[in-house]
Order: sequence, then C-alpha cells, then structure tokens
Amino acid sequence: MAGYEWYDSGIGFAVAAEAIGQLLPRLQQGKDLQPGVIGIGLGSKSLHVAEPRLAAVRPRSPAQKVGLKGATGSSKSTA
Repeated sequence: MAGYEWYDSGIGFAVAAEAIGQLLPRLQQGKDLQPGVIGIGLGSKSLHVAEPRLAAVRPRSPAQKVGLKGATGSSKSTA
C-alpha cells in the first residue's frame, strides 16, 4: 500500500476548540483563512528522505524574529 508508512508518523497537531469556534462560521461561508507563514526555506530537494537543512530565512518573518539563520548565517529572501 503506497503511502502507508506516512499515515502515523508520530506527529500531532492540536487546535484549541475556542479557535475553531471563531473560525468555523467563516469556513462555512466559504471564506479563505490566512495561511500561517514560518518564513523558512529548506535546502534539501527531497523533504521525506534527506535530513532537513535550513537554507534560508525570510526577512521580517517569525523565524527571523526568534533568531533562526539560514545556511549562510544571514536572512535572505526566498521569494
């Protein structure tokens, strides 16, 4: 069965019921939500096989605000 090994990889995500209650009416109306942006770029071509390597950090992103740096040691735009 292809993809079977990714079904339960031990990663879990939780969303507070209060947050869902606030967003549910917008979703039911078919409105879009703003996507979350961390502000990083990974350097490996295969996300599932190679070790992740932080290649770039977007300026003024949450990643830069907490002090993450890309492979060159500085923030640079990935756009």
